[in-house]
Amino acid sequence: YGPDGKVNPGFTAAHERFLTIAKQGKTELLFLGDSITAGWGGKKEIWDKAFGQYQPANFGIGGDRTQHVLWRLQHGVLDGLHPKAVLVMIGTNNLTAGSDPESVLHGIWGIVDHLRRDGAGHGFILLHAGRGDADIALADGEQAVAMAAAQAYALVLMDMQMPRLNGLEATRRLREG
Repeated sequence: YGPDGKVNPGFTAAHERFLTIAKQGKTELLFLGDSITAGWGGKKEIWDKAFGQYQPANFGIGGDRTQHVLWRLQHGVLDGLHPKAVLVMIGTNNLTAGSDPESVLHGIWGIVDHLRRDGAGHGFILLHAGRGDADIALADGEQAVAMAAAQAYALVLMDMQMPRLNGLEATRRLREG
């Protein structure tokens, strides 16, 4: 639900689209998550080259939190699907909204438990940038670039839709050093 207490029409449309894909039953690799996940499918040529052979489905929605993914799971998004693996990237929006890390972790494990009960996949890949195990540049890409200049990181995950400096430009600047 949005701030007005109503279901976001974009969320509903995406959920309906996901239900249609699920009914086809062809997906072997399922992606669940937020705008970071949704953005991975944005470059079709790269997506197809990297994942095409696995008949992937990207069920990422911008702004999603753990409770949104769990709701979709509880409302049929897996009906007809039997993926071999599921990649889950979720929790960042919970943290930016002020949720404590422990409740975010509980939400993630709720998603994993649901996936296991439904028999969705033999393997799970969990990606989560949570407080305590990673630094999060909550504001924008400029903040991420400044943080990376001050300290070396083994891994940087970039949201494509950050304000002031989007993920592509921030990544370019990080590569330039």
